[in-house]
Amino acid sequence: MSLILNGTKPLPLKTTLFQNLPRIMKTLTGLLFLLHGSSPFAQKLVVELYEKQDFVAYRNTSIDSTLMNPDYLSEIDRSKTKYVFDLTEKTSAFFREDEFASILPIAFEKISENQLQVQILQEGLHYGLLINLDPAQESVLWYGFSEFTTTVMKAHQFKLFKCG
Repeated sequence: MSLILNGTKPLPLKTTLFQNLPRIMKTLTGLLFLLHGSSPFAQKLVVELYEKQDFVAYRNTSIDSTLMNPDYLSEIDRSKTKYVFDLTEKTSAFFREDEFASILPIAFEKISENQLQVQILQEGLHYGLLINLDPAQESVLWYGFSEFTTTVMKAHQFKLFKCG
């Protein structure tokens, strides 16, 4: 006995699981790969910064305005800093020259398909990072707002790691 669907080849109704196992495994493997690969945000995101530069506006303004028209532009800072964002636990561990400095709570928002905004929740302060995870356009910006100053740190050399 066989079953014909839309004029295609007949499918035998009496097949065993073992006869179809290679096809089932291939389908499951493909499905798992697609599901895992479709989310650019892993549970942990590590941002290592090697070269960064501060852009400062002595006014409360936007990130873009500060980058285009800074009142002060620092020298390039080559000290190594690292953030480890745990998106499940909603925490940020910060390291300076591989020395642990702090761990703080975070809130994060997926702004677009590959862009993540991480707000570091420290009482009385408003700062965080904008991270573009698109491999063709990876970028990292640290931002901080105060009543009379907007500071943006642009990363020139950095690495991003996504961990399961």
